[in-house]
Amino acid sequence: MTPIAKDRLEEICLLYLNHQPRVRDIAYVRLGRPDVGFANWSVDQVEPTMDLEDLKVSFAAVRELQAVFRMVV
Repeated sequence: MTPIAKDRLEEICLLYLNHQPRVRDIAYVRLGRPDVGFANWSVDQVEPTMDLEDLKVSFAAVRELQAVFRMVV
């Protein structure tokens, strides 16, 4: 996994999620550390709130990024 700073990873997540087909664009992504799981980061907050149709696509996109990047603080 590629180590990457939190602020840069948030930018990448925002760009990558908005590149996916979606009902409306995301304006803001905040990342955090999960209690459990295979990745050392997770999405804590997204604004505006995602449409239900966007959740499945977004979840898959985040899993792809989690397999590539390891967040360093």
